[in-house]
Amino acid sequence: MEPEGMRRIFGRSLERYNVKYAYYISDGDSKTYSELLELDPYPGLKIQKQEDINHFQKRMGGNLRRLKKKLGKNVLSDGKSIGGSGRLTDAFITSLSMYYGMALRTNQDSVQNMYKSVWATFYHYSSTDEDPQHFYCPEGETSWCQWQRAAQRNELDSFRHKKVIPGPVMEAVKPIYEALTKAELLERCLGAKSQNVNEAFNQLVWKLCPKSHNTGHMIVKIAVYSVVGQFNDGAQSKRKIMEALQLHVGNFARTCLEEEDAARIKDADIKQQAATLEARRAKKTSCQNHGEKPAQGLHAWIG
Repeated sequence: MEPEGMRRIFGRSLERYNVKYAYYISDGDSKTYSELLELDPYPGLKIQKQEDINHFQKRMGGNLRRLKKKLGKNVLSDGKSIGGSGRLTDAFITSLSMYYGMALRTNQDSVQNMYKSVWATFYHYSSTDEDPQHFYCPEGETSWCQWQRAAQRNELDSFRHKKVIPGPVMEAVKPIYEALTKAELLERCLGAKSQNVNEAFNQLVWKLCPKSHNTGHMIVKIAVYSVVGQFNDGAQSKRKIMEALQLHVGNFARTCLEEEDAARIKDADIKQQAATLEARRAKKTSCQNHGEKPAQGLHAWIG
């Protein structure tokens, strides 16, 4: 379904709008992109594939979980399995996945900085008192890295690493980091693009036309047209439709629509605040970690 939709969208863009779409944001489905290349709608212009940053982040967690399942109870060089307390737990996998996504988002304009930020987490957890490896961790008093903060205060003599993951565990996951920090992959993450806008549109359609109910073609079209108006112009689109149908729009209806739009904008503004974003991420991490206490800020997450 998705490949056919993309073929139609790219195939008619010149004829309908005299527009060439140079980029395609993907969630990792190579089939759609390969079909676009085969279609070649714009001779002389190769469509560039960009990754959905949210789906790309999930690759880290998915790869780590598959590695843990693959190795199972096989013993590593220290005589223990890869899982267990203080090793590659589900909570630790979730954390590494989130750190990976944060590294991509906060350095979305530089492949080199993405690379350093991703590896900063790996070497941070590979560090010991005898072999500190914090060369990629941000320096200064405001760093999330406790070792770098101690270095800023000249307190390294008394500093002790608290969260140390055994070397054999980190060596086992190292190939995953190497695979997910290749330059050609990170280049597709520049700009931290996301399909969230499309998904937001889709969920509005499903509210009017639930997947759980059988509906005809006309009902689906009406739902889509209605959502297009709401997505572009907010609740006021309903008033415009009523006016186009020569229906009377009273003051009560106008007020309700204005309040609906105002509430939506206020909610969006709140969600864009840095503190709110961090709180939501911490809550998500807590839920994924099977009820563990939510982390408070990046310092608490990495430590």
